[in-house]
Amino acid sequence: MDKALSQLQDGQKELEAGVNELETNRVSASQQLAASLLMLQNAEKELRVGEETFNTQRAQGEAQLSNAYNQLVSGEEELSIGRSQFEEQRTLGQNQLMDSYNLLIDNQNKLISGRNEFITQRDDGERQLGDAAQKIQDAKNEIDNLDKGEWYVYTRDDNPGYTGYQEDSERIDKIGDVFPLFFFLVAALVAFSTMTRMVEEERSQIGTLYALGFTKWQIVKKFVIYAGTASLIGSIIGAILGIAILPNMIFTAYNILYNMPELEISVPWDIVIISFIVAMVCTVGAATFIALVELRNVPAELMRPKAPKPGKRILLERIPVIWNRLNFISKVSARNIFRYKARFLMTVFGIAGCTALILAGFGLHDAIFTIIPNQFGVIFKYDESLVLSEAKTDLTREVADVIKDERVSAALAADQQSVDVKTPDNTVISATLIIPEDTKEFPTFISLHDRLNREKEIDLPDDGVIVSEKLATNYGAEPGSTIRITINNKPVEAKVAAQTENYLRSFVYMSPAYYEKLIGEKPSYSTIFINFSEKAGSQEQQEAFSEDMIKSDTYVSAINTSTLVDSSEKMLNSLNIIVIVMIVSAGMLAFIVLNNLTNINISERMREIATLKVLGFRSRETNNYIFRENIILSIIGIVIGLFLGVLLLRYIIYTVELDIIMFGREIFPASYLYAILLTLGFTIIVNFTMIPIINRVNMVESLKDID
Repeated sequence: MDKALSQLQDGQKELEAGVNELETNRVSASQQLAASLLMLQNAEKELRVGEETFNTQRAQGEAQLSNAYNQLVSGEEELSIGRSQFEEQRTLGQNQLMDSYNLLIDNQNKLISGRNEFITQRDDGERQLGDAAQKIQDAKNEIDNLDKGEWYVYTRDDNPGYTGYQEDSERIDKIGDVFPLFFFLVAALVAFSTMTRMVEEERSQIGTLYALGFTKWQIVKKFVIYAGTASLIGSIIGAILGIAILPNMIFTAYNILYNMPELEISVPWDIVIISFIVAMVCTVGAATFIALVELRNVPAELMRPKAPKPGKRILLERIPVIWNRLNFISKVSARNIFRYKARFLMTVFGIAGCTALILAGFGLHDAIFTIIPNQFGVIFKYDESLVLSEAKTDLTREVADVIKDERVSAALAADQQSVDVKTPDNTVISATLIIPEDTKEFPTFISLHDRLNREKEIDLPDDGVIVSEKLATNYGAEPGSTIRITINNKPVEAKVAAQTENYLRSFVYMSPAYYEKLIGEKPSYSTIFINFSEKAGSQEQQEAFSEDMIKSDTYVSAINTSTLVDSSEKMLNSLNIIVIVMIVSAGMLAFIVLNNLTNINISERMREIATLKVLGFRSRETNNYIFRENIILSIIGIVIGLFLGVLLLRYIIYTVELDIIMFGREIFPASYLYAILLTLGFTIIVNFTMIPIINRVNMVESLKDID
């Protein structure tokens, strides 16, 4: 329709242009004709003038007559030419006028044709517009007849990647709340012992300065400046290394699981300042305290070497059965151990703290990496779960069809849905409700048992539910209590019959009979648990089975247990870096503690060592005399440290655990062995490094009288 209207307008414009052109040609032809007539009039006038001149001059001579005649002939030729030009111009104007007329006729024909085409297209357009309007109305009617949909609002908390990263961050944060405190305690012990040793080594110099008239503050200021400078430098280096290395190591480990932007680290000034204050208190405070204690003595006493501690009877001497069986060296070592009580306590507690940290590191590894084998080996025994596109109250035919496949050895229908559980302490927890169709076959696919007695299966009762262990113990859902479960938007009261071992997420197990008793209808089964036969032993064959099932309209997804295991192990492997950092840090701390305390032990007993050499002790005997005490103290510290490590690990586990996960509760014997061997190994290494120091002890020292 628009095209026809456009053609009509173009035709009108062409018609107007033709009329204008015809008018222009007519005016031009009229002007040319007038010019020719004017030329003719001029020629006639010249002829009359020539005749008058001829008559007038006839008398003047025959020569002028000939000239006049020639002029007359010339005028006649010009007149003839003018007439010819006039005829040509007139003919040309007539032809142009005729062409313009024909063009006008053609434009009129086109205009008529365009108008007819416009009318035709307009009618077709109106008809199509009517059809489209009818279709739109039909579509509106169909939309009005459709069932109203439901809106689902998802926040970033519903994103598994976001929630998973948040949970991992919370684990790291909770670990960070526990371990620094323990490291601070051991580091404070090392700093205190180091400052004590430094002040005691400067004992004679302190006495000299005191005797020369220096005030106590002037003397103490030296140690304050030294300890403060060392603490400041150490705090700066520690803060730089701690901020630059550890976050990047942990972030790199988690980058295996998550696609994260580049790490941007902001300095936690509050933690840095607190660490600096603690370091200053441990070093400067210790140096100040020990120096002031020494300055309570008179200068004469300070300028003399400190007398060794006197020996005393120990408790072991009161047990003759043991004491009489010890040789001389063993008895001396036993007395020396308890004679230096400060060194004894510092060594024992230092070694105990390091052993506890090492055991906690290995124990945390055990607790974390037993989750997957226990959850998907001991508890969940099925190999794959098929999710149906439509839940049904009877899946006998579907289960029979699945079992027909030679790759399947057993199958069980179940209802698996997410529910909200309100525990006795009014905590609302998201859990997974599982209702097996056949309770007798259920143990073949999922084992329900107590963690401390895995051999005894718990049968699904018809008058209660079985809940996962963490849900039961942490939220008061103990056997005999009542929990509120919201099933299909319907809250019901359910009795807790027992608890079962579980590590990932929270589960509630219910029999079909108890479900029907609570809800008033039979459960609709939406899942089929599958155990593969030997013919589906490879991962490729299991994946092929899953693809075959998904091709059918009956199932919407197939979840292979091995896939869940792989993804879960990748998630937990990221925690390896934390465990490694804990173990390495604890090992380094143990080495520093042992080295520092052994140095103090040797420096305090220089005269004793020199005396032993004068008495004829060989180097090996002297070394064994000193190092035997270190080994005994290390063993005592290890025993105490193992006990503390168990308590520390238990505290860490209960602190780090989230609502959806439960760590393992046992420490493998190998972890105890590793903690013992590492601590003893550090002890032996420190002993070997101290041998040159003992060998350099001068025997002349034994001849000097401290009086």
